[in-house]
Amino acid sequence: MVLSSVAVGSTLAADAASGHDVQIDPTPTDPSEAESTHAVRMTVADSAVAGSDLKNVFVDYSLGAEPADVSNVGAGTIERVGIDRGNDDPGTQIDVSATVTEVTGQKDGTAVKIETNQNLTIQQGDQIVVVLSPVQNPQNAGTFEVGVTVNEGLDPSISATTSVTYEYNDASVDFADQSTTGETVTIDRVNLSEGGFVAVSNESGRNPSAVRGVSDYLGPGVHEDVTVTLDQPVESDTTLYATAHTDDNANRLFDYSESGGEWDAPYLDADGNVMGQDDAQITHTEGEPSTIAVSIDSTNSPVTAGDQLDVTATVENTGDSETTETVTLDVGGSQRDSTSVTLGAGESTQVTLSWATSSGDAGDYTATVAAGGDSASTTVTVQSSDGGNQTSDNRSVDSQSIDAGDSTTSTVEVSPDTGQDRVAVVESVSPAVESLSIQSVEIGGSGSVATTAEGPDQVSVAVEGVGPDTTITVSYEIVTSPAIGSADQLEISGEIYYGGTKKVDIGTTVIDVQGGGLSAYDIDDDGVIETPGLREAVSDWAADDISLDFLQEVVEAWASEENVAQLRTP
Repeated sequence: MVLSSVAVGSTLAADAASGHDVQIDPTPTDPSEAESTHAVRMTVADSAVAGSDLKNVFVDYSLGAEPADVSNVGAGTIERVGIDRGNDDPGTQIDVSATVTEVTGQKDGTAVKIETNQNLTIQQGDQIVVVLSPVQNPQNAGTFEVGVTVNEGLDPSISATTSVTYEYNDASVDFADQSTTGETVTIDRVNLSEGGFVAVSNESGRNPSAVRGVSDYLGPGVHEDVTVTLDQPVESDTTLYATAHTDDNANRLFDYSESGGEWDAPYLDADGNVMGQDDAQITHTEGEPSTIAVSIDSTNSPVTAGDQLDVTATVENTGDSETTETVTLDVGGSQRDSTSVTLGAGESTQVTLSWATSSGDAGDYTATVAAGGDSASTTVTVQSSDGGNQTSDNRSVDSQSIDAGDSTTSTVEVSPDTGQDRVAVVESVSPAVESLSIQSVEIGGSGSVATTAEGPDQVSVAVEGVGPDTTITVSYEIVTSPAIGSADQLEISGEIYYGGTKKVDIGTTVIDVQGGGLSAYDIDDDGVIETPGLREAVSDWAADDISLDFLQEVVEAWASEENVAQLRTP
């Protein structure tokens, strides 16, 4: 058997007509009918499907000359289905999950359709995520085409194709004998053909409970001098084992120990043996008592990506002799800056260390200043360079108290703080109502409406070519159902997306709702639901205006002749 040094499982592809990006990452990528987990991700570009519910995902391996076998995939084996809002989470991490209601194998086991409970609304820029398991990879190595469709067989739907490469994976670990004060160990070299982690354990083999430390996620390729912090510090001389692990559910989180070995297993060869493992003799040494004390005084967080992050700290020599120390700034696991200080006995000094951020560095980080064996940490934030603040935002409603079955109009005004190529305004109403319909979109400044979407719980408007000092005002009508149930309030929330990425929360507005619930079917207002009211409830259910559960409540109230004048039912 020949092992490839690098195995690329998926090629990111975009359907030429739609622009929807789709990626499928198999782990392992091995051919020879290896059992594998396939992480499927599709990013929703401009599309009519925005505003629709996520009803199903159809993955079709039959397009390739040698298709994978998904006949063993079932509702109980799918690791996750959901949506990464704005496509800003790593790997297959999702913001909201969907409930799988049915899994149907098709095309002689080379395609699978996953149907959901339809409780998630798709937004432009979202990433649809499905993690399939177990998938049987093809017999032979090669690159084969796969198709993915969201809301297959419905209108609207979106489809795209990608290619998946199957080739033998490879992993190796070099873990040299070393001395440590107990908190960390260093792995000299790790090679992970598919990316993943290196875990440090008390024993060899595949025992999830023996893991005592793990690296951050490591991308495909070679990594040197990987430091692993031990959950259980070393207190005496011992032997430790470093093992290469996959990220088979592609969520960039180490789930091996927590899942009891079900996820993120070690790299294995064709015979099922661990292939990337090495042991090291660890010698425990007593660290010298630190005479340096470090404390963080301030930061200029949050900063905008592309600007400089500054961290100011005080370093004090608590010893009785002069010392020279290197002071370092670590942000997000990487050293960003350092300086040298010389302090006499009892002296202290203040230093400012910096990190020149770049456009791709948006996120929350832990910043650590360290010197002489002591350290201090704080949380810092880097905001996206394409926005992150609003100069103004405002929402008003015509009526903040309405009767169930009535309507009101909500108007929201936003002003991006910088010129944006594309801005999307998304307004959500909870719980879902009879209908939301956009009445008008006004643009004060430069820009033009690109897309709009309406649904029972959300409206969205995307504007292209937005220039500086532009104001976007969206008005939409909210129509409630007479049977809105126990929801005596509607909550309106809003978000601003720049280029498909969520940047700003607009805030919330609450509307009081009077009446409704079971009393909506008390036709003659005598406190009792009678046959005419029951018939109206059945008609509303047939029209999808009320749920089956709510209809059952109506039937029970009708049968018991319960007084529903003050009763509200979910």
